[in-house]
Amino acid sequence: MAKFHAQTLLTTDLATAYTAMVDQALTIRKYESLGNTEVQVDITEQDPGCRIHARRRVCVDLPGFMTKLMSPTNTYDQVDTWNPGSGGHHGQFEITVEGAPIHVSGTMSLREVAGGVDYVVDGEVKVSIPFVGAMASGFAAEQAGKVAAQEGRFLKGLLG
Repeated sequence: MAKFHAQTLLTTDLATAYTAMVDQALTIRKYESLGNTEVQVDITEQDPGCRIHARRRVCVDLPGFMTKLMSPTNTYDQVDTWNPGSGGHHGQFEITVEGAPIHVSGTMSLREVAGGVDYVVDGEVKVSIPFVGAMASGFAAEQAGKVAAQEGRFLKGLLG
């Protein structure tokens, strides 16, 4: 298992940041901006928060040792849940990579801070492959951290 972290300051207010996070069209645009294809997003309002279910095709440049273990193009099935909390909104995410022994999970938060809203993603990746799982987890966590940072930059470009 390997961990990742990404943090972005959004120069907007909390309500605007949260509305963007749970907007279907913006979520689709966010994934497409990352090069994902066949993006499908369903959003369900819950009391008191929101559930986002996203499916998409993702292509990753794999290091040599992983090309023998999995395809570079896979379908990601992701569920995010957001709930209001003290000083902001808190969320959890789970990503299943279909056809690959990879599981990604973690937390997200939007908190008001001086200068805007702090968007923080903390996650962990587990790759269940004998002998190379730790090395593969490290690579996958590095990639997940980069993607979380790219998502933050997309939101910053959109919201300021």
